[in-house]
Amino acid sequence: MKRLAVISIVLAALATSFLAQSPQEDALGCATDKSRTLGFLVGEWNVRSNFRINKAQSKWEKSEAVSKITHLFEDCVYQEILTGTRNGRPYQFTGLFSYNNMSDKLQWVGGHSEHGVLTLYEGDFVDGELILENQLMLRSNLVYFRIVITKTKDGFDVRSERSADKKLWDAGWYMSYTRRG
Repeated sequence: MKRLAVISIVLAALATSFLAQSPQEDALGCATDKSRTLGFLVGEWNVRSNFRINKAQSKWEKSEAVSKITHLFEDCVYQEILTGTRNGRPYQFTGLFSYNNMSDKLQWVGGHSEHGVLTLYEGDFVDGELILENQLMLRSNLVYFRIVITKTKDGFDVRSERSADKKLWDAGWYMSYTRRG
């Protein structure tokens, strides 16, 4: 009986310790100092785009677009809607930027009218750049993708890159965002 009481006390102490450390108990909500690091994205933007249409022929398409990035949830989830052209056709994409306080990562999920794919990227600021990464199996090959966002004097620049080994990155899309008005 004494042994059962000791085991019960130990289990109760472990359970209390676990609950005290669970992410739900420590969570600050979605608006945190880390989520606010994405606030520089908010605004209405003119976007200059340079998109590689064909790698083999090194063919690039320059176009312009407009983007509006707003708070979906104040200081927490930011939504972007971009409209422009790509491959000579109307093009739209939407994305959500946020901070995941469970994984301690900044995230972007987005989809666009060209492929309709929703893709989740995760990352953080590294040497002043926001680097968000993802990996996908394409035709039986693991391919790494990343979005690199760099603050500029008038807004920010974005480049989309891919790699087979995470050592050599190949950029296929450059965008420069400048504040409208």
